[in-house]
Amino acid sequence: MKYLFDKDGIQALEAFCMAKTLFAFDYDGTLAPIVDDPTDAIMRRKTYGEITQLALLTPVALISGRARDDLARLAPKEIDFMIGNHGLEGLPGGSPSLEQAEISCNRWSEILSKQILTKGVVIENKRYSLAVHYRMASDKRKARSTILDLAASLSPAPRIVLGKCVVNLVSPGAPHKGVALLEVMLRSECRSAVYIGDDDNDEDVFRLGEESLLTIRVGKEEGSASLYYINSQDEIDRVLSLCTTGLQKAGKVRRDIKSLRGIADGFV
Repeated sequence: MKYLFDKDGIQALEAFCMAKTLFAFDYDGTLAPIVDDPTDAIMRRKTYGEITQLALLTPVALISGRARDDLARLAPKEIDFMIGNHGLEGLPGGSPSLEQAEISCNRWSEILSKQILTKGVVIENKRYSLAVHYRMASDKRKARSTILDLAASLSPAPRIVLGKCVVNLVSPGAPHKGVALLEVMLRSECRSAVYIGDDDNDEDVFRLGEESLLTIRVGKEEGSASLYYINSQDEIDRVLSLCTTGLQKAGKVRRDIKSLRGIADGFV
């Protein structure tokens, strides 16, 4: 991994701004700081303004573990594509996995709510995936171990995606963030993409290894497949500003905002 704000990183980002590029982001820990209560995770005013400006210049997507309705509540309306539940919800043309994912999540939620009695552990049912938060548990290591043991006993066996003090349970066979990004690139007719994320589930994008992708991880992480990193979430505003400046220098102006918005509104 290389630091994005070194000379080579800035040049790489500027080069992507010259092409027809999709700019895609995780939400928690990337656009918004990590907080104890996920319902309090909102973007700083400057971040909100920067990403709104970016969306006026080029297609922008959010690909998050949050439910799509939650993203729509938190993010500017100018953003074209909002993909929720780790890449499953909001894909172009829908997903045949949604019905089975909902059935599985309801079953898992019912089972786990009866077995997880640890104080400070919260089960969040996002309809198509579960997030089991343990940030408020007094013994986080023990809480995490208990959650993983119980998750391993569930049927059908979920795909487990670890996050910062959260264990995500995703329907087996459901598309992941990497699949979602490629689908949105295809629908937006973008030949390249910049993707920024902060967590293990973002590695599904980083590991794609496509030459058409510039990947950035929030926080340097040994073993990450991301090409670049920034030191912390506080640096996201600088990234957004550089993207906007690069697009403006390249003369990028959205001439088809209405048509793209219509496509996005047609997603399920």
